[in-house]
Amino acid sequence: MKKLINIIGVLLLIAIISCDKEDDTIIEEEAMIPKDAFLIAPLKDQTCEEGIDVSDDLSEITFEWDASENTETYDLVILDSESGIEVASFLNQRSTTKGVDLEKDKSYTWKVISKNSETTEIGTSESWNFFLVGDPQSNYAPFPAEIIKPEQSSSVELSEGKVTLEWRGADPDENELTYTVYLDKIDGEQEPKEDLQNISETSVEVEVDENELTYTVYLDKIDGEQEPKEDLQNISETSVEVEVDENEIYYWRVKSSDGQNSSYSPVHYFKT
Repeated sequence: MKKLINIIGVLLLIAIISCDKEDDTIIEEEAMIPKDAFLIAPLKDQTCEEGIDVSDDLSEITFEWDASENTETYDLVILDSESGIEVASFLNQRSTTKGVDLEKDKSYTWKVISKNSETTEIGTSESWNFFLVGDPQSNYAPFPAEIIKPEQSSSVELSEGKVTLEWRGADPDENELTYTVYLDKIDGEQEPKEDLQNISETSVEVEVDENELTYTVYLDKIDGEQEPKEDLQNISETSVEVEVDENEIYYWRVKSSDGQNSSYSPVHYFKT
């Protein structure tokens, strides 16, 4: 009995030491994760960024950001605000400033990615817009709207079947803006509803479907994969009453569909 107690004590001690080591490893890994860099210049939504003239078409803009914790290098990424196309990227920068020649009379969006060679995790700064002036024009395009909520890939709790969409807009000319909201279940590019077009508010409450799933119930005496009856196809309920024969074995499964993709449950069986 004493030997058994001693063995158990040793095993517990090993387990505790092992847990401590695992905890230390997790803490060390978390300590290596780069923090998000804080952007400094060009300023957010700067409407008259001039830079330094390089030619009739180009100006040099100096990008600057604060050093972030746990960071070895930075990637500077610059996009054309109107098209969303990447204009330039400068990888593995060790400095927190970078001069870049850009085309005048355009809106740009920029961000900084923080990296550390000890981990694949990265830090990503906010994305800031600015307008690089050139020859005077009568009007410039607005900056792209900044989506506030719902956040990207978030799950939303509905309130009486409704959800609030909110965004922020800005314009280089400081004109009053109107907005059109595209909301659909396909790609966000379908024809918007009439009441979501040319609105002046920066938030709107919309009705959405709370449950878009349909189900098809496969029920048979063979393998649960035979052609389902018509009245068991594409139903919205999650329970159904069916007629069966006595003293039989039935196999069944459920196909779930959201209108674009489908999945199948494992096959189950029951006896009557």
